[in-house]
Amino acid sequence: MKESALRKTFLLTSHVLEPEVPAGATLVCSTLPPRNGDLIVYVPFQGEPIFRRYTERSDGHILLESLNSRYDSYTAGKEEMLSRGTLWSVVSFHKVLREDGEDTCEPSGFGKKTSPSSSQNAETHSAPALKNGEELLTFPEAGTILKVKRTRLYAMLRSGELHAMKVGKLWRISRSSIEEYLSRSVYPGNHHRENTL
Repeated sequence: MKESALRKTFLLTSHVLEPEVPAGATLVCSTLPPRNGDLIVYVPFQGEPIFRRYTERSDGHILLESLNSRYDSYTAGKEEMLSRGTLWSVVSFHKVLREDGEDTCEPSGFGKKTSPSSSQNAETHSAPALKNGEELLTFPEAGTILKVKRTRLYAMLRSGELHAMKVGKLWRISRSSIEEYLSRSVYPGNHHRENTL
C-alpha cells in the first residue's frame, strides 16, 4: 500500500525564488522526494528554511540553486544534507495580491486574452477540491506539474488531451486528468527512475 505524503506550508519571505515565485507567497509542500528542477524547502535541524531549486548531480551531490542572483546556491553530498535536515517538495503556491480584491482567475474561454490583473490573480489562488476529495488545480499549477507554458496547456485542453471544468467563473483542471494524461504519455521501453531518498 502506498504511504501518503505529509503536507506543510511555508511563507516565502525573501525574493530568492523570483521571478517564478513572488516574495510573500505561501508554499504548499510535500514529503514526496524531489525531482530535478523541483522547487524545494530545505529545513536544517538548526536554522532557518532554505528555498531553492533542486538538482541531483551524477556525482551524488545535490545543488540547491537560487533563482535570483542576489542569493547563494549550495552544493552538498546527499547523505550529508539529509543527515542535517529535511527536504520538502513545493507542490503549489499562492499569494493574495489585494485583501479587498475579488477572486477572479482563469479566462472564461480558452485562448482569449485577459487583462494583466486577471492573469496575475490566476497564478495566486489555490484551487478547491471536489466532494470525493480530488484536488482541482489552477492553470499555473497544472502547467508547473506538466512543465508546460500556458499556451501549450490551452492547446492540450482544446485537443482533448486534458479536461477542465468550470467552478463558478473559474476554470480548474483535476489532478486525475493530469495523471491520466501522464499515464497515456509513457512510451514502452522507457525506464523511469524511482525517486527515493
